This record gives sequence, C-alpha cells and structure tokens, in this order.
Amino acid sequence: MEYLKHTLFLALVVLMASCGREHDAKQRVKQFLQDNLTEEFDIDEFSKMDSTVYVTPQMTARLHQDVDTMKFFRKQPKYSQQTEKLYFIHVKYKVKEEKRQQTFYLDDKLTGVVTFKNDI
Repeated sequence: MEYLKHTLFLALVVLMASCGREHDAKQRVKQFLQDNLTEEFDIDEFSKMDSTVYVTPQMTARLHQDVDTMKFFRKQPKYSQQTEKLYFIHVKYKVKEEKRQQTFYLDDKLTGVVTFKNDI
C-alpha cells in the first residue's frame, strides 16, 4: 500500500512538472509574438509540447532568412541560442483575421524561441 502511495505521488509530481514546462513554453511563444509581430494577434490553439534533436544549425539559419520575407513580422527578430535538443510547439493564431499556423522551436531550458516555421 505504501508503495502505491509513493508511486502515485511521484506520478503526480512528474505530471505537474511537465505541465509547468509546457506553460513556460507557451508564455515564451506569446512573448516572442508580442515582441516581433507588427500587428495585434489572437492565439486560437497550442499543441502539446514535444522535443527533437533533428533541427540543425543550417536549418535554423535558413528559417531565420525566411522570416525576413514573412508578412506581419519584424525583420531580424531576437532569438535564443540553439541547443542540441529543442522543444517545439505548434500554434494557431490570427493576425487581422488571417489565420496562421506555425511551429516554434525553443531551447532546452525553455528560455526563448530559437526559430520557427510556417506550417501552412
């Protein structure tokens, strides 16, 4: 019985910690959008957060170049330093009634956005 209590408590702690990290990621993305969009926006939906090690520095550099041609974004946003492992989260939002869907990649400490890409 004690083992079951400890196991349930540990599972609850892990669940709460992961929810906190996902909340941090959402806050970083919201702040990035506030800092770098030239118009007001409304977020419709966030996906669950996941991680990847497959985004290379070359891919990141290319995505940074693409941002300079995107409508509603300031040129050369400030990004966080890339880490080997990145977390990512998909975001659906609207700018002037134009629907956007993008994936944002955050560093392994979730301190900021490393890069992002259009999904559609």
